[in-house]
Amino acid sequence: LDDYVFGLESVNRANVKGEKSAQKELVTLGLLRTQIEDTTLSTNKRKGAIEELRKKYPDYLKNMSDEKILNGGLSTTYDTLTTSILKRAKAFFNFFTAIFRKCFMARIIL
Repeated sequence: LDDYVFGLESVNRANVKGEKSAQKELVTLGLLRTQIEDTTLSTNKRKGAIEELRKKYPDYLKNMSDEKILNGGLSTTYDTLTTSILKRAKAFFNFFTAIFRKCFMARIIL
């Protein structure tokens, strides 16, 4: 029973870690998007946000010019990134849940 409780706690910790990571990434993405789209900021500050976004997600932005990005050309990319981040968080949780199940079942059999 103690092993089972420990396993459940481990899965819960992994889930919380995955959720926090996804939330942090989504907040960062949102802040960068806001900075890029804020036309009251200087072009240099907006381009700085673009560069940060390019560092974090090079594959998503490799074929987009700064001009297109500055003019709102990223809406589909933002949606794709958000979906990808959420899917990774779910996969992280599912991975740890599957490991826990296997370990728990192995203990039952033994």
